[in-house]
Amino acid sequence: MRFILIFRDPIKRAWSHWRMETSRGRDNVPFEYAVREGRRRLSEVAINHPARRTFSYVERGFYGKQICNLFRIFDRENVLLLRSDDLRREPIATLASIASFLRVGPFTFGDEIAGAIGHQDHAQPDDTDVDYLRGLYREDIELFTKVSKLKVDDWLTSGTQDGALS
Repeated sequence: MRFILIFRDPIKRAWSHWRMETSRGRDNVPFEYAVREGRRRLSEVAINHPARRTFSYVERGFYGKQICNLFRIFDRENVLLLRSDDLRREPIATLASIASFLRVGPFTFGDEIAGAIGHQDHAQPDDTDVDYLRGLYREDIELFTKVSKLKVDDWLTSGTQDGALS
């Protein structure tokens, strides 16, 4: 069995997840509350409760712990780890690495992927929320970097200036 996992900057992931849930009407608390006090909602429900899927804005971004658990079960050579930014910026090269990992012929639709990537609007979280999350994720990002061998140091420096979190 082979696994392909793609990772997004956890701060961007949390922001996007919260925006999706609020737009669907499943959550109505401000982002700053959701990533701080709102996290307690998860500690109050069973492990399989649907709220864990909805309100896990922050928790899902602790990738280091997650892949450590994965590698306890599956061999590293059966897992391909990628950055979502790489797929966005270099779809053809990223698809080539996927094809190689799967031991299949090259994909012929790389150019279409760039046009299919969702739109980005310019709404951004406050810098204080970004700084809070960066501090929260710092140790796990360092663990993730060590275990994954992916270069993700930009996750510790991303900010809302110049649309970096769009």
